[in-house]
Amino acid sequence: MIIVAALAITTVAGLVALVDFWKKKSVEERLAQSVKSSQYTYQQCRDGDYETSKKAILAHLELLNQRNVESETPGRNPYFVDGMMWYVRLARLEETNNNPAGRSDAVSEAQLRCAKTGRWDCSEETLVREVER
Repeated sequence: MIIVAALAITTVAGLVALVDFWKKKSVEERLAQSVKSSQYTYQQCRDGDYETSKKAILAHLELLNQRNVESETPGRNPYFVDGMMWYVRLARLEETNNNPAGRSDAVSEAQLRCAKTGRWDCSEETLVREVER
């Protein structure tokens, strides 16, 4: 009876370890996908026109928002913070292309996200400085 219980615990422990392993791998794969998407988006912004750049940023933001929701810590993870920075980049793109309403919306979203992270300075100037460094 004790041996059977020990085997059950070992099996459950093994199962838990296996689930943890797959969770970790899945997290790493999602992060790697996010990095690739970020690199692709940056390239599109560097080489593309306004429409191409905006489309790439919005697609990347959609991915980041999805990853944020899937995270164990929504609003407090790399996807959320990265999204904040991409909203700043979107604001700069909109400003460059004379779209003040789009710029204002993107800045507002970046500042809202910044405030949710608990930072003390969420001014537009500070956010732009962080993106430019």
